[in-house]
Amino acid sequence: MSLIKTITVALFLSLVSQNYASAQTANTPTPTAEDYSTGKVVTDDFHLGDYYKKGQFGDWTLRCVKTKVLKDPCQLFQLMLNVDRTPIAEFTLNIIEPNGIIIAGATVITPLETLLTAELTIRIDENEAKIYPFAFCIQMGCVARIGLTEDDLTRYSAGIQATVTMVPASAPNQQENLKLSLKGFTAGHKALKEHMKP
Repeated sequence: MSLIKTITVALFLSLVSQNYASAQTANTPTPTAEDYSTGKVVTDDFHLGDYYKKGQFGDWTLRCVKTKVLKDPCQLFQLMLNVDRTPIAEFTLNIIEPNGIIIAGATVITPLETLLTAELTIRIDENEAKIYPFAFCIQMGCVARIGLTEDDLTRYSAGIQATVTMVPASAPNQQENLKLSLKGFTAGHKALKEHMKP
């Protein structure tokens, strides 16, 4: 661009800016306090039966369901992903009445196309794996109920990642390895227990 063009463009932009500022001053009076909005608080409008997020602890969500009782029931929740990072199953930790051996209960829900006889395998880091049977299937998937002992909870709290293995019914010779992050598990479990205290 030539020097003359540069100067011309600069003058043009300067004039436009001045004219705009003048127009704003002439047409828009200086606002007073009454011209400003203080905003409006947005409240969550949950209906009975709706799930809502109460807290986040690492990769775990403290998820509650809206009820008529004073304290909504909650659970610690995480979607489990396959190697392609596609959500396949869900893991929830629930507060239960301990029986001396089992002190916490977890539920794993896998797709309906799960080979139930192959059961469910969970391995925390490099520890020995445990196998759990499926209890039943519902419309949303097949359910395995995991009874956690004190030793189990110690491994979950100290672990980095669990591998949850299921077998698809359409490919009985293949395993589907799902990743369960343990980041935030300890804090989430503590928050869940505090919330569910009577």
